Amino acid sequence: MNNFNYTLTTEQNTLTQTASTVYQSITGTNMVNFSLSSIDQAESPVDKVIVTFYDDRELVFNRSFTNSEYSLSATTFSEIIESEIIDQCSKPVLFALHRDDGITDFLNLVFYVYSGRVMTMEILI
Repeated sequence: MNNFNYTLTTEQNTLTQTASTVYQSITGTNMVNFSLSSIDQAESPVDKVIVTFYDDRELVFNRSFTNSEYSLSATTFSEIIESEIIDQCSKPVLFALHRDDGITDFLNLVFYVYSGRVMTMEILI
């Protein structure tokens, strides 16, 4: 299994919603470690992050009181993303960042997953 680290990096627009898409290629089975440490909270703190995976599962992270500040920067989580029979399948992960000012920013992280090479083949007769 491969390991892949992804740090969510965002920039806020003060008056409008931000929506962006990022593409990442991976091969085979991967343990993807996500970190929310680079969320821009200078203009308006992010109260909640909802992560929706390609199979419609959701994770919800709420801002908590840490070191005299409210922050999501220490939040990390992992997800196993596997290749399919179809090579270069698309597996999107959508991040919805709900800000203090009522605006929700969206980041769509699309993993293009390529099949790993077959190292050993066993033929039964």
